[in-house]
Amino acid sequence: MNMSNKVNLKELFNGLQNQMIAQLNTNRDFINHPSSKGDSLENTWIDWLRKYLPNRYCEDKAIIIDCTGQLSDQIDLVIYAQQYTPFVLTQNGVLTSTNEIKKVNTIEKHLKALTGLKTIDMGCAATYGSFYVDYEGQEKSDEKDLEKRINDYYFSRKIKSVEFSNKDTSLVTYFFQLMRYLQQSIGTVAAIDLNEYSKAINLSIDDEI
Repeated sequence: MNMSNKVNLKELFNGLQNQMIAQLNTNRDFINHPSSKGDSLENTWIDWLRKYLPNRYCEDKAIIIDCTGQLSDQIDLVIYAQQYTPFVLTQNGVLTSTNEIKKVNTIEKHLKALTGLKTIDMGCAATYGSFYVDYEGQEKSDEKDLEKRINDYYFSRKIKSVEFSNKDTSLVTYFFQLMRYLQQSIGTVAAIDLNEYSKAINLSIDDEI
């Protein structure tokens, strides 16, 4: 490897962040219709993640349908493993271009007030900074009832700390945090049980195939 050709990674990441902020600001400043503005900002984040996340992940707006036919509300950003299906995971991400709350301790106070399934794992305001929440608590991997397993984990975990990035590195910090989360969360997740979904049409899938 020729080490004479060297890239300043800090400047490279800063350039990517400035591009993202410029695009978000343009959409926010020149699109007047509220729903169109919201769509454009969400699409900017989706396009950015599609560009830089590995191809094994898919990103989109979606409505999640479980095996009983229950629908979620529309989710602005869903990230899922391509080899499984869109039903696998919704990422608790808060994505925006800026932040009206100026104090870190105010954000931390709001995060600590959230409980159960309303809790947030990480977020990013491109011009302000990103954050991730470090929780205490373990998921019971031997629990066979998936719904109970998820609820027990989310309702029992406690915030250990909230870590904030500098505003100059908000985007790349968020990206690295997101990649680590995805690798830990859905890198080893079991494939979806299609038999549970096939019950809706009284079909039993042959497990031997």
